[in-house]
Amino acid sequence: MKFVFTIALLQLLVMGSSLAQNFDYSASPAAEATDRCAIINIAMDESHSMTSAEQDFMRQTAIPRMAETLYSDQYQFDHVFVCSLGFGFLEVNEEFDFENEVNRRKLENLNIDDEDFFGFHLGCTTANPDGTLNNNGVTGWLASDQEGEGEDGYAAVIRAIQDVPSEIDNIDLLTSCGTLAKNMILVTDEDRDELVPEATIQTVRQKVADTGYILNEVVAVNIREGDIGVRFNYPIDPIDTALETQQFLDSPSPIDYEGAKNEFFVATGGGNWTTEIVYDDWRNLVTNADANEFSKEHYGPLIQNTRGALWSLEVLRNGTAEGNQDIANAFADAFVSIKVDEMVDINPEATIVPTEDDTSVPATQEPSAAPTKNLPDPGSNGDPHFRTWNNEHFEYHGQCDMVLTKDSHFADGLGLEVQIRTKLVRFWSYIKSAAIQIGDDILEVRGNENNPDDGTTNYWMNLEENGKLSTIGGFPVTMRVQSKDKRLFIIDLDSRFPGQQIKISTFREFVRIDFAQANKEAFGNMVGLLGQYVTGKTLARDGATVLSDFSEFGAEWQVLPFETMLFHDTEQPQFPQKCIEPEDPRGFRRRRLDEEAVTEGEAVAACDGLSDPLDRKDCVYDVLATQNLEMVG
Repeated sequence: MKFVFTIALLQLLVMGSSLAQNFDYSASPAAEATDRCAIINIAMDESHSMTSAEQDFMRQTAIPRMAETLYSDQYQFDHVFVCSLGFGFLEVNEEFDFENEVNRRKLENLNIDDEDFFGFHLGCTTANPDGTLNNNGVTGWLASDQEGEGEDGYAAVIRAIQDVPSEIDNIDLLTSCGTLAKNMILVTDEDRDELVPEATIQTVRQKVADTGYILNEVVAVNIREGDIGVRFNYPIDPIDTALETQQFLDSPSPIDYEGAKNEFFVATGGGNWTTEIVYDDWRNLVTNADANEFSKEHYGPLIQNTRGALWSLEVLRNGTAEGNQDIANAFADAFVSIKVDEMVDINPEATIVPTEDDTSVPATQEPSAAPTKNLPDPGSNGDPHFRTWNNEHFEYHGQCDMVLTKDSHFADGLGLEVQIRTKLVRFWSYIKSAAIQIGDDILEVRGNENNPDDGTTNYWMNLEENGKLSTIGGFPVTMRVQSKDKRLFIIDLDSRFPGQQIKISTFREFVRIDFAQANKEAFGNMVGLLGQYVTGKTLARDGATVLSDFSEFGAEWQVLPFETMLFHDTEQPQFPQKCIEPEDPRGFRRRRLDEEAVTEGEAVAACDGLSDPLDRKDCVYDVLATQNLEMVG
């Protein structure tokens, strides 16, 4: 390999190397460190076969949008840093800018020289809230004009992680950053050339784990039939053991892939995308883009059983072709969304944090903070009355699947999401089904819609109809038959959150969800139709806009394609079809005057026993809408 540079530049490199100090990932933040920080670290292939498509995507789309999102009011990061390394560049000409190479030295403990894998660390800089960089040279990647280079992605990942400096743009990471989310992105169109034998699968995985990164790889693979990406966060050993055992059996039984959960990120047309879940060995679902290469075998194991993901470089390149803008948009939206979610999930303090203004507005003008005691339980009634975390009552009578509430950080990252499915009847609607996911478990409860008088219990546990009820996400779940028409499911969170329960009750075709004795410890990060717990505000999905029009607010939280639908079946409408709304949600009050079997006086008397005045009002509404006095409570 030939390098052309001046003695002065060489001295500058040596000086930079000796003065620069690497960030100590094992050190604890200083006591005064309170900022929320993130590092986006990229190892970019600069070999001859690379095109401008993938480099421009990272430089012009992925990095700016990730930075803008992390800085947004929804996540409120204080600093977003961008670091990068180029590798596989065979020849450097005189015009190449060496000034960014502030950390040009051997890899610690592995004795890997730059020359060993044709690598150049381009340094780190700060991204601004508008997505621009303070130093564009950090993403000044090139493509070699020489063929015959080698690309060792393993060494590149280790080197990129090591060479993050302790100070970036005069910001000391340990004295400034109370929390530091870290995402490592490898981009290469070749399989791995073993230029550095010491860099093995084990050493790469260990480096990523020890430093707290999540590794993502944009590599030359095909994922099923043109999917954007896939995450396979499960151990492969049980599958390998089963495959090995089969070799010794005359009549081997099919392999049980329970637990082998693959999350596929799939383009759905119009620039949109969604997530699909498939239980299988990921190696059956991913192939090499070039049959003569081994990107799947080399790079897949690096993210096996981690929260990282594998992304198809082929789909990304196809998205840049003329007429394929929808693919490009879907790839960009999925990639940015998943990366931000990963960084937020490992940095829970950064999620939807209220500003001082959020908590200082008088309660007469804006919703006050979420309840802590002496208020009714938040939740939703079967004839959809929603009672927010702040005890604000509202109605939304659209028909669709909606996110009642969710928090990916619930119980130290286990995650909790509740979706509801509503059905329109004349001029009002009701909740016909509710599905709750905690961890990987899903409990779906449906009212007795078809035969409301026969007392049937309808539920699905992990998609199995009337499956065994034991635990959901490790929390006990039980079902009680309260009467012929009433069922009560209780998820007991007491082992982790004393006194906390989630209750799902059914009466005939109606479903109700309540969060008993809800407190901040358990539900402090929840967002959705029940509002934001921290501020009590009815926020849009952007985490900043307060929606006071509840028709708009309800439609805002329709389940979207990128969210996993929790129900065992699909019913219309599904986004991009909008929720179906009645022409006049209150119209039945006037139209029923000549046909009511239950009078308003009877409804008021039946609901009089409820202590909360807003609950009494909702109760009267329900009784009159359904003409059924048993709707009380």
